[in-house]
Amino acid sequence: MSKNDAALALQELRNQIDQIDNQIAEALNKRAAIVEEVWTLKQQNQFPFIDQGRENAIFARVRSLAKEPLMADSMQNIFQCILNEVRPRIKSAKAKSG
Repeated sequence: MSKNDAALALQELRNQIDQIDNQIAEALNKRAAIVEEVWTLKQQNQFPFIDQGRENAIFARVRSLAKEPLMADSMQNIFQCILNEVRPRIKSAKAKSG
């Protein structure tokens, strides 16, 4: 493969990554909107904000979805970061709104 062909192949792979990143961002936005609805229902019905059983189920499910080269621990860490980022923002937004 020539250097020019390699550069074109590299650009195509990067374009694919960009498309996947866009899909991930869109999915995270949708997820956050649904989490906001969940939080509203929890507030209205006096359910606890954090459901450890539900979180454990999420982690078990996403761990089972991990494929090489992404390890199960890495997948769980990514979802832990998602939870850690969304939680305070939802709580803060809901506290401000009443």
